[in-house]
Amino acid sequence: MSQAVANNAKSTLSLGGVTGKGFLPGRSGNPSGRPKKKPLTDALAKLAERKVPKDATGILAPLRGQRWADVMAAGLATSAADGDASAFREAADRLEGKVATPITGGDGEPLIPARDSLTEEALRILEKIQAKLK
Repeated sequence: MSQAVANNAKSTLSLGGVTGKGFLPGRSGNPSGRPKKKPLTDALAKLAERKVPKDATGILAPLRGQRWADVMAAGLATSAADGDASAFREAADRLEGKVATPITGGDGEPLIPARDSLTEEALRILEKIQAKLK
């Protein structure tokens, strides 16, 4: 490509938007994507592995030398035992996993009916579709 054509191509590219300060056409305004770090999660993970300082006072005094993760878990268990429903739910979700939410139609029935509840015609159509997919 000649120098004149290259210069002309560069001059035709202008920043977008009303103010002319936007992004160049065809270029992402966020080329690296969303940051992968989660600052709060990272900070809590670091803290969880540390031990309660030896000079801790007040309510933390009896917990000196224990890992913060153990202290937080004990706090959650204590709150749940005291009747805090949100603490109980969090503990149950962590221990047993979240309860699956069934996906149903407006009538409460499954979105995809059981094969034995289909009419003969519906079964024929289903078999034709399955045959085409193979």
